[in-house]
Amino acid sequence: MAEQVDMFEKLSDESIIFIIISSLPFKEAARTCILSKRWRHLWRATKTIEFNERFFVKGDVDSQANREIQRKVFVDFVIEWINHYIEPVVDNLYLTFSRPRESLTVIENCIKFALARNVKSLGFDFTDPAWHGHDLDSRPQESFDLPSYVYEHQAVESLTLFSCKFSVSGVCNLRLLRQLSLGWVGVRQSSLKVLLENCGVLESLSLKRCWGIGRIIQIEGKNLKLKTLVIDQCRFVDNYLAIFEAPKLRVFKYSGKVANFDIQLSTSILADVDLDFGYENEFSEFGDILHNLLCYLNPMTVLTVCSYLLQVIPSGEQELCTKPSLDVAHLKLKTALHDNEFWGIKYMLKSCPRLNTLTIEMSSDQSRILPDYDPPSTQSWKESFIGYKCLRNKLKVVQIKGFKGNYNELYLVDYVLYFGRVMENLNIYISKEVDVNGNGSPQVYLSRARQILQFKRTSPRLQISILI
Repeated sequence: MAEQVDMFEKLSDESIIFIIISSLPFKEAARTCILSKRWRHLWRATKTIEFNERFFVKGDVDSQANREIQRKVFVDFVIEWINHYIEPVVDNLYLTFSRPRESLTVIENCIKFALARNVKSLGFDFTDPAWHGHDLDSRPQESFDLPSYVYEHQAVESLTLFSCKFSVSGVCNLRLLRQLSLGWVGVRQSSLKVLLENCGVLESLSLKRCWGIGRIIQIEGKNLKLKTLVIDQCRFVDNYLAIFEAPKLRVFKYSGKVANFDIQLSTSILADVDLDFGYENEFSEFGDILHNLLCYLNPMTVLTVCSYLLQVIPSGEQELCTKPSLDVAHLKLKTALHDNEFWGIKYMLKSCPRLNTLTIEMSSDQSRILPDYDPPSTQSWKESFIGYKCLRNKLKVVQIKGFKGNYNELYLVDYVLYFGRVMENLNIYISKEVDVNGNGSPQVYLSRARQILQFKRTSPRLQISILI
């Protein structure tokens, strides 16, 4: 019998090993200790460090006393790590720690530990897990004040501050700052203006669960180098105005309520756009606003839209026809394939004549289906499904993730197979959900998916894959 060779032992250059380990998420780097005896302690030299309380304190633990024990284990782990770390440089440090005021010394030691090693990427998340619900009106007080000496550290290129009060002028002092992510903090429009004017190399800005901006949010400036903009569940007044002027923007992700958007872009094409209006819970005739938003953002390589947009966009007076059409290569629909959504699905297929890939991300969350939905026609959506231009000429790949095989899912598959003349791949990913009433399971969904193999198909090159 041939001797088994340990390929990990053949990696002789430890500098390469350290590069590999440091490129992994902290939790994955820790797992490399089981690869071989030689790797047992190498992960402790990683330059990417993540101290995450939630790796230790489990949310499903009922006893407060047990959670406090787990929390102490976490604090001891952080102290032990800092005291025994011997590498001269740390590239990234991310600290997740609820109730930070109870452990100020530990946190400040973490910060000083990272700064002393010329850290480039700093992240602090002091939120409480209980805050991560769907209430946009909550305004928890910031849990920690970022020490002033952090702003003197000119090497910082990336800064994440969640529930961490900061100095605007201090952040502006970080001349190499390329990425800024703020969450669970009050941010005024005047502060945003100062940040954008003074952080001259900023390429990525993310605002998550922020408040205090007011009636108008403006992200603009002809000299902006901003490539990524994320607005995630921030608290604004109703019918607020969102003005975005970013000549080099490539990625735009928005989650929240519908705004009056005014967007000016000069990039040739946006790489990734994600729109989620799931916090709207009533049907409103925002169709024209959503239509205009898509036109502002056009063209796009990847466009992801939510159930709300699918239900509401057909309500507008304007309709996207051939001029102007949306230049989208990959369309992702987050949908339950509910009857309320199909007019919007038809709308999007008609509007994207150059569509190459269609991904359906199934959701079983019926709370996103609007109870006061008003269809754009008395005619059933099934009666006017035609073979749109994208299906006849361009669409090559269709993916359905979370497939259960209900009527509307099978109907949609039958439709794309019948009209998809140039389709090459249909990939069905079976849902892992089990129906609490016992009416559904992965085995049942798989049986339904196999029916698709008998459906009529138009494209001679089509391959169907069913994946569990």
